[in-house]
Amino acid sequence: MEAQGNIIADYFAINVLKESSKLYETKYEKTQHIIDLYEIVLSEFNKNPSEKSNPPENFAAKMGDGNEAP
Repeated sequence: MEAQGNIIADYFAINVLKESSKLYETKYEKTQHIIDLYEIVLSEFNKNPSEKSNPPENFAAKMGDGNEAP
């Protein structure tokens, strides 16, 4: 669950604070279109945050190496 919290925190840093320098996953700090990648990963969560069956699984697989555009 800690990793999932880090994903949410990173999304908050990018989307609300507009500060990619605050990312826990620093390897994505300079990735173009990073907000798009996080929105893909969190799409089900963002639709219904209270649903317990939709935690962001396979984060690394969905994020790729951080260099692709969505």
